[in-house]
Amino acid sequence: MYESYWQLTTRPFDNGDDSRFYFPSESHQGALLKLRYAVENRRGGALLSGAAGLGKTLLANML
Repeated sequence: MYESYWQLTTRPFDNGDDSRFYFPSESHQGALLKLRYAVENRRGGALLSGAAGLGKTLLANML
């Protein structure tokens, strides 16, 4: 529907884990840094939470 109006070749909101659509906002970059810290320093676990559609899966894949 909106693809033709905006002349898009893909649907950016269909698949939440496509890294081509990652935008490094301040909040996403902060969360990514904290996740990397937890992994690199073997902290045992990290929790990434948020409402549906906020980019949790994409952020985890960017790790």
